[in-house]
Amino acid sequence: MVESTASPSSASPSPTPTPTPTPALTPTPTPTGAPTSTFPPGSLEDQLYKATVNFYAAINQSYRTLDTEPVADHLVPGSNAASSYTSYVEKVRSQGHHFEGLGEYQVTNFRVKLDGSNGNTRRVEFTLSISGGREVDANGKAVETYEAETWRDAWITFTGKDGQWLIVGQAVGESSN
Repeated sequence: MVESTASPSSASPSPTPTPTPTPALTPTPTPTGAPTSTFPPGSLEDQLYKATVNFYAAINQSYRTLDTEPVADHLVPGSNAASSYTSYVEKVRSQGHHFEGLGEYQVTNFRVKLDGSNGNTRRVEFTLSISGGREVDANGKAVETYEAETWRDAWITFTGKDGQWLIVGQAVGESSN
């Protein structure tokens, strides 16, 4: 039998693992689905573009949550400019249905229409599009399927009130699909 003659102090120490620092994670920006304004910040075009995009963002939210209240914040009090959107959402909710896979409205080709605008009222024109999706019942069965659509002649009329652009009227016109 062989015995070790090494003393504990002369034995080579066992290697101790050195912790590797964990790199800090940098959050990846998540696209919002809403394009950013290319107009000079604070310009009339920039203000109206943002008001338009924010209106459709409220409608997108309404489709996701089935709550139409946020849409009213973008309208002149008493306006029925968004009634086709909100009444449909309320109908879906009252039937116990919801939306799945529904895309978000996108605003492109935005321009402020100079004729038809006066005083504190401005008209904007744009292309509006949305990808498809579906309405499903409480059992998860599709009751309605929506195809992607694009409207090239959409418009909104805004009025300035208390430092905010509110919607007086709007239309999307004929679908190009």
